Amino acid sequence: SVIWVGKAHATVRPELTDDEAGWPVRILKDAIADGVPYKDMLITAEHCLFFEGKLVPVRMLVNGVSIFYDKSITSYDYYHVETEQHSVITADGMLTESYLDTG
Repeated sequence: SVIWVGKAHATVRPELTDDEAGWPVRILKDAIADGVPYKDMLITAEHCLFFEGKLVPVRMLVNGVSIFYDKSITSYDYYHVETEQHSVITADGMLTESYLDTG
């Protein structure tokens, strides 16, 4: 069950490498499979998606075409959903991880 929902703000630091600068990653509708995700989604580069029993950081999926750093966005809010145990949840039709409080 959900135990906390939070919001954070990111400001991109364009002088850093793409995967460290804080650009959001845009995953286009249907980029993974038909209807997955069911609409374009934005996600932070370190957030993990769930594939074949494994959590994969989205930065490792960037292909520059259907999954890319969206450099039109330089500042944005993002949200966390924490569950009692680190879990796989669904967002925009994608399997993704819940927030993991690492201190």
